[in-house]
This record gives sequence, C-alpha cells and structure tokens, in this order.
Amino acid sequence: MELDPGQLALLGVIASVIAAALRFIAGRLGYEVPSNYAKILVFVVAVIATFLWVKPAVEFSADPMQFAGNLLAAAVAVMGAARASYEVLLGRLGLNKLA
Repeated sequence: MELDPGQLALLGVIASVIAAALRFIAGRLGYEVPSNYAKILVFVVAVIATFLWVKPAVEFSADPMQFAGNLLAAAVAVMGAARASYEVLLGRLGLNKLA
C-alpha cells in the first residue's frame, strides 16, 4: 500500500498527538512509558487508521467456515497494509532505532 500525501499528513498529526500524550504521561505522572508499550500503541493506531482507509468488505455467508475465511482475508489485507502506516509512525516518533 502506498500512502498519499493526505494520509502522510494525517499520520504526522497522529504522531504528534501520540508524542504529546507520552510526554504528558512522563511529565505529569512521573512514569516513563517503555518503548515496547509505545510500539504497541503505535501498532494499534496504525491498524485502526488503515482499517478506516482500506474499508475491507466482508461478505456474510450462511456457512460459518466461509464467513471465517472471508473475515480472515479482510484481516490479512488490513494487517498487510498497516505496515506502511506503522513504519511511518515509528519513524516520526523515533522508535525505529534498535534497543
């Protein structure tokens, strides 16, 4: 999935909000958020944003296995496309560095 300029701008705003929230938690509460928790938050935000952009169609079926297959196909499409958003958010937050 390629991100268009509007999506990149929105991801920049989202990254700023996440950074401000993490700074608020660190400053006000005196709790430093571990980078692993921040990466989990970024992953969840990336999946939600990608779901809203991709809007996968899930066909309902009377057969439960067919419906499960359709649901799995939609989930795989969203997860695969979410990688680009995740990488952009990690880069903007500076979390893509080793250790």
